[in-house]
Amino acid sequence: MKKKFLALLLTLCMVLSLAATAFAADTDTAVTTAAPATTAALPFSDVVKDSWYYDAVSYTYQNGLFKGTGTAFLPNDTMTRAMFVTVLYRQAGSPAVKDADTAWYGAAAKWAKDSSVSDGSNLDSVITREQFVTQLYRYTQLQKLGMGRSESYSAFKDAAKVDSWADAAMQWAVGSGIVAGTDSNLNPLAKITRAEAATILYRYLTGNATKYTETIVTVTSADGTAVPATLCVPAAATNAPGVVMLHGTGSARDEAGNGYKTAAPILAAQYGIATIRIDFRGNGDSKADYMSYTFKTAVEDAVAAAKYLGDLTNVDENKIGVMGWSQGGTDALLAAGEHPEIFKCVVTWAGAPDLSDMLSDADYAAAKKDGYFVMKFDWRTDLKVSLQWCNDVKNTDVLKVFKDGYTGPVLAIAGKKDTTVDPEWSNKIVAASSNKASATHFIDDMDHTFNVFSETDLHSLMNAIQATGTYFQTNLK
Repeated sequence: MKKKFLALLLTLCMVLSLAATAFAADTDTAVTTAAPATTAALPFSDVVKDSWYYDAVSYTYQNGLFKGTGTAFLPNDTMTRAMFVTVLYRQAGSPAVKDADTAWYGAAAKWAKDSSVSDGSNLDSVITREQFVTQLYRYTQLQKLGMGRSESYSAFKDAAKVDSWADAAMQWAVGSGIVAGTDSNLNPLAKITRAEAATILYRYLTGNATKYTETIVTVTSADGTAVPATLCVPAAATNAPGVVMLHGTGSARDEAGNGYKTAAPILAAQYGIATIRIDFRGNGDSKADYMSYTFKTAVEDAVAAAKYLGDLTNVDENKIGVMGWSQGGTDALLAAGEHPEIFKCVVTWAGAPDLSDMLSDADYAAAKKDGYFVMKFDWRTDLKVSLQWCNDVKNTDVLKVFKDGYTGPVLAIAGKKDTTVDPEWSNKIVAASSNKASATHFIDDMDHTFNVFSETDLHSLMNAIQATGTYFQTNLK
């Protein structure tokens, strides 16, 4: 895999450059969607460290969403409907529109109205909280990102004040953790402040850290090898489904640019899915020698992680899935084929059932002579790859193992512009499945690393995450 992808720690760049200076941003600034960096000092005299919106302001400022004016952030100032449709328009990639008004927000307003994100009225008026979440809800539907969970908001004291047209959006906002309310009130008709807007966007982009917990753990594999892992579990989960996340060649458990590190909180907060992501031997924090990484040990490590996850009191051991990116997809298919009693659902990201193009004749000859060959990377130290791995690649029909052993559903996600793993492999993966729920999910113009180096808003990555969450949520019952 190529390195860096998300800040990349998720450079989910909303590239906002709004007319109002206090809500402006540089057009080349990126936004991360993983844990926010809140250690750097803020230049704002009106945002104190212990304020309820400090993390959100820090996140949105450091990642280009808000600028402030001089030394002031103006947390209690409001924002207009025109400002917010411009936010969403920029995140959508500023698509071309025809016959737009010449106002600074003209193109955004025309796009929002044509896309049914906004009705296009009262653009100079201050946006209310229910209008804000409704437009964000419609934008999420428009982008086909997957909607996460919806929950009743009837417990809030002012639930009756929510307009009927905002009902579905408010249920989604509450269920997804984007809106938490204040003093048991939603305040749907209140004018939204910059601090509130920053907080809602922060929760939306990060998957809402208040709804999950992450813990570093160590899993013990079948041969006693210590496998470093990160556990991400929905807050207050009971009988939650679980997913083992397997990384690709030369990467680590957080994946290229922290792709998995970003996906896990979203899966937890929006879909109620617990995950465990592991470092394969010789990668990340693993102390094991990469020479011990083979198809067999990869499956054993995945199984050990699944058992660790299933042994948790708040995770259902009978609802365990597995997902893998690139060679991680190879391992996921093998794990499901060899252990269908454990893995009930599979998702591959650019899954590669055939790795033969990673093994040249010269490499194989070197491995037969020395017991290994050296695999070189642009983004990390070289790896000594064992002869056993070479023989695994040469002699294992991954799709046959998968087809013969696994009867559950599989979702194969791929980018149509992936030049590392042929997208056609996703069709072959699904063709090897007998389950009627199996499907492909192709993303236009997406490469092997899900365009994390070329897209400012990372919509391809988010598309994949949401499709993954929806599929696991539907099939791990």
